[in-house]
Amino acid sequence: MRHTTFGAILIILGILLLLGLFVPDTSLALRLWPLLVVVYALLAHGLNPVYRGGLIIVALVLLADAMAPSILGFSRGGFWAPVLIVVGLLIILSATEHGPRKTKVEVKMAAPPPEVKNVKFQVRDETANGTSKADAASSVAGGIEMTGETKRHETEAQEKGPATAVEGEYRSQGAHFFADVPEGAERMSCDLDFNAGKLELVEDTDKLFEIDTEEGSDVEPQVDVSLEEADGVKTVRLKIEQAHFKSSVRMFGVRTVWTLKLNGALPLTMNCDVNAAKAHLDFSELRLTSLAMDNNAAASEVRIGTREDETRLRIDNNAAKLNLVLPAGFGYEATVDSNVGKHNVTELLPRRVNDHYYSEDFDSNPRKVRMQLENNAAKLNIKRQ
Repeated sequence: MRHTTFGAILIILGILLLLGLFVPDTSLALRLWPLLVVVYALLAHGLNPVYRGGLIIVALVLLADAMAPSILGFSRGGFWAPVLIVVGLLIILSATEHGPRKTKVEVKMAAPPPEVKNVKFQVRDETANGTSKADAASSVAGGIEMTGETKRHETEAQEKGPATAVEGEYRSQGAHFFADVPEGAERMSCDLDFNAGKLELVEDTDKLFEIDTEEGSDVEPQVDVSLEEADGVKTVRLKIEQAHFKSSVRMFGVRTVWTLKLNGALPLTMNCDVNAAKAHLDFSELRLTSLAMDNNAAASEVRIGTREDETRLRIDNNAAKLNLVLPAGFGYEATVDSNVGKHNVTELLPRRVNDHYYSEDFDSNPRKVRMQLENNAAKLNIKRQ
């Protein structure tokens, strides 16, 4: 059911309830209108689980009041009718404010360094089988060339463009964002902030990064790329945040589905905040040296690979669920601060010295995973694989 249709139904119900004030024997069927909200919450496609559950709870409260108005002390027509009409209008306005999905690209890049290269930005519309649609008509105006439904935008600075360009391609089944590895980069540091959606970190790439957004996503990435040098080591810094792609947020939640790939050749330091989301972060093919992660009101799984001999983890798990999969054949060390939470650290690491837990072979094993864990009103499960 479309948001506009649902909003129109609520407005109609509000009007009927207002008319019901003048007809005292309003039928039982009309008083069951909150069941429509329950049906919508159960059947609406792409609705955030939090909003889905909230709609159901609110609808059940309204149903109880409709059947026995004395519970909340309101006249069901005099109070709820204006509420329904206003909510219906808000739903319709929030749905109709969205512009066409392929009208805007938000990409943020770091300031250009002295030595720079040409920049090209592409926007494509493709058919379902991945081929571009085009016709014979074409025009050139203001540096923009258009051929049918395939559009190419090229901008060149007076001499050269930014050294590291973030590029985006729009397709019929979503969007693709990526950037090449800056020349001379020796290490990589990535800051990732992801909220209210689904995130998957999958296999590595020879690019600096790649992000695919699923069709219908309301939010796309805003990316900063910079290259810094300290102590003779060049580190590329990648910052990935969420930028609202549409003109406004849906009243009943934001739908965001990203698939992320990171470069597999550079040693990686990762800082990650996951909030009210579902995340699967697989570092198996990456050279992860350090991970700092805040997992807040989220359901996440993190897999650590074997490409580095030592990996350091700092994880704060707050009102959330986290499955941490460690590589076999390593020695493990952990400190744990757990408050009203559940974890299995002592089962995996049976030896304790002061506030540190160790695996039996930690001292003799040259390959190590060192963990600093906080678990607050949350569940943390660690296993070896």
